[in-house]
Amino acid sequence: MAPTGHPPDVLTRWVGLAIGICGIALASLVLPSAPTTDAWGWIIWGRELAHGTLHTAVGGSPSWKPLPVLFTTLLSALGEHAPEGWLFLSRAFGLAGLVLAYLVATRLAGRAAGVVAALALALSSGWVRGLEHGYSEPVVIAALLGALLAHLEGRSRIALWLVGAATLARPELWPLLLVLALWLGRREPLRRVEGLAMAAVAPALWVGVDWLGSGRFLNGGKTAAQVAKHLSGWDMLDLALRMPSLPVLALAAVGAAFAALRSDRLPAALGVATVAWAGVLAVAVTVGYPPSDRLMSPLMAGVSVLAGLGAARLVALAGSSAGATVAVAVALAAVTVPFGVARVQSFSRQMEAGEAHARLQLDLRHAARMTRAEARGAQAVAMPANLTWSRGAVAWEWRLPLGNVGTLGHSPPGPRLFVFVPPGRHLQRGEPVFATRDWRLLLDLRKSRADVRRGPD
Repeated sequence: MAPTGHPPDVLTRWVGLAIGICGIALASLVLPSAPTTDAWGWIIWGRELAHGTLHTAVGGSPSWKPLPVLFTTLLSALGEHAPEGWLFLSRAFGLAGLVLAYLVATRLAGRAAGVVAALALALSSGWVRGLEHGYSEPVVIAALLGALLAHLEGRSRIALWLVGAATLARPELWPLLLVLALWLGRREPLRRVEGLAMAAVAPALWVGVDWLGSGRFLNGGKTAAQVAKHLSGWDMLDLALRMPSLPVLALAAVGAAFAALRSDRLPAALGVATVAWAGVLAVAVTVGYPPSDRLMSPLMAGVSVLAGLGAARLVALAGSSAGATVAVAVALAAVTVPFGVARVQSFSRQMEAGEAHARLQLDLRHAARMTRAEARGAQAVAMPANLTWSRGAVAWEWRLPLGNVGTLGHSPPGPRLFVFVPPGRHLQRGEPVFATRDWRLLLDLRKSRADVRRGPD
């Protein structure tokens, strides 16, 4: 990220940051960790692409995303450890997002603004969950914040490419890529060519590759529409407003207002873009775009930076008086800390639930691995309906396409966890199925650890 020509000590700091981020991300895997539905799809598709096969018709969630599959295709070289490789990468990007939020806000309004921005992002709803289960949103947020920092460093090409990368994980960012390419092209014609080329390639990667893998045009959009939650445009705006805590939202509004009054071009543009984009997404959902509670997550890239600016501007209003500055800072802390504590408590409960799900899924993978030889002739697998959020784990271990893992209409009695259909048969409801023979290797659904009614989305 550091521009060429920076002093060696600056490069050393960047390398140190990268090593620290990777070290923390790697250490986090010591805790029980498990991908969820979407991440498993990308991991399996990465392996399939690496082996020259791709099956994206899965009969439900997840839907195709080019960017994470590009990563998981490379990670397939890790073999059995590719799932852990993706979790490591997603968490590293999430931690990098915190560092980038700090650096962008620090560049605009000082270190205190940077600290507030990083905390605002870390305490936003969905951030911890995204890191726990390997969602792509941490990657998108890091890419957008990296683009902002690159712009501040005068690195327009890096900014453009990072926005282009984000477009491959969130298709609704495609207009932003197009606008940025045209805007940069006013002074740098080469950026226009690069940006327009990326804008042309992105739809091909979204639609074309998915078409080859599924045999169905616009398969990803149809899949997303089938599994989308019933949310209106107003629901989406409500989600956007609740992602940050109330004090963070207020500080972001203050930051945007000060930027507009002082004609600070980048922060003012960031405020306008954040509000406008939330409105555009709400309208898009109203007219039929598949809604998701993670659709608004990338907006936190802008909100966190603006919150840092807002806090810095309020403290600056105290003037040069040290006493007044401390008083304003204490008042801000008194207002925001209770909300932060509530978020931390909520995240603690989420992490405990995530760890329970991870332990269950790790047991599922172990059981599937131990019975892999028996399942070698299987063409389809059925799982109890309350465990389908982990069907990717079974597909991965038994080396089946994700679409070949189906759902039993009812959970089988006793400890039977996996059932599979022999070659040449199709599972029909009510039809007898064949189960793995060694029940001692499988989980007992009656055990408390397996009493999970609903897994991660």
